[in-house]
Amino acid sequence: MSTGPKVNLNTVEQVITDRQSTGKLGEAFALQYLQRSLGWRICLKNWRCRFGELDIVAYDRAMLVVIEVRTRRGTACGTAAESVDRRKRRQLKRLLPALLQTLGLDDEHPVRLDVIALAVHHTEIFAMEHVKDALWEEI
Repeated sequence: MSTGPKVNLNTVEQVITDRQSTGKLGEAFALQYLQRSLGWRICLKNWRCRFGELDIVAYDRAMLVVIEVRTRRGTACGTAAESVDRRKRRQLKRLLPALLQTLGLDDEHPVRLDVIALAVHHTEIFAMEHVKDALWEEI
């Protein structure tokens, strides 16, 4: 029998649920922004393969764009944009060949990687930053 600290599973579930709902809120807002404000065509949402997941895949005219959506309730652990570290950028880059194959595109097809960073308070978005070509740096 373990003598470690006791964990309240209800609290853990609530934290997970809060994090998931924050992420879903951010992704829903990002989808609306991309479609309504920018007129982009959404191809895939929450696309998964054995290497990981892509939040949004869309077309900005003829350019295929992979969008990583980051949503934060505060800045204690850094901003949403800062949370896309070198490891995450490498992971996203590793997903590209599988994505291109799924879409029936050749390996040389141009792809841009963007970040949409959102700050929320309760259920309201109070700051948004769309960084184009953000993920190629320092991979």
